Amino acid sequence: MKRKDENTLKEELAQSKMIIDRFVHSCSHDLRGPLASIQGLTEVARHANADELSGCLDLIQCCAKNMKGMISNLEAYITHAQRDLSCDELDASEMVGIILNQYEPVIKDNGLRIITTIDQSHRWISDHECNFLILKHVIENAIQFSDHEKEVRQIDINARSSKKGMLINIRDNGIGIGMIQQKLICQPFFRGSMQSHGGLGLFLVKTLTKKLGAEFSIHSQEQEGTTCSIVIPNLKKAA
Repeated sequence: MKRKDENTLKEELAQSKMIIDRFVHSCSHDLRGPLASIQGLTEVARHANADELSGCLDLIQCCAKNMKGMISNLEAYITHAQRDLSCDELDASEMVGIILNQYEPVIKDNGLRIITTIDQSHRWISDHECNFLILKHVIENAIQFSDHEKEVRQIDINARSSKKGMLINIRDNGIGIGMIQQKLICQPFFRGSMQSHGGLGLFLVKTLTKKLGAEFSIHSQEQEGTTCSIVIPNLKKAA
């Protein structure tokens, strides 16, 4: 047992080193670009009229938000990948509601229709923080990659409990992604389209689902949409 623990620790250390190495590499590219943009925009703003100034500030805010998100995800990975899991009793409707409330402004701006169907007739026992982050990033992706060319933009969130755990499907009719890219999208800092910010979101999802002993799969077709399925077992048998 001790040998197995040592091997697990080595794997975790190697994984953490890989993430840090890629983050450092990303800092010289993905973060330097936005910082240079912010610097340039501040110079433009010095001589801008009211309308131009407002546009500059919006772009600066967008750059800063993307950088903050990347750093927050790195922090979340370092924190949650290493800590022990807790056995919390979870409410799927409450969790989804909190996440959708956080994204309400962008949901309205993108004209998205959200349909939520949750059937929780059994207790769901799992780690709250891990599951919240998993759902948050999958829902965020569905919002981010909505197809602005479509008249109806929709996200369906379905969750169904069982004695063994929770099955969650999140389906959108967004831009979708090709087969080759589907194999890469869970890698850290992968950028699959112009709408992608190239962060740690889906890598964090993959890491945390593995930690929970859960299954995560993505099925997508370009211009049709994407379905993410998550099967999360209870960490202890529900009464």
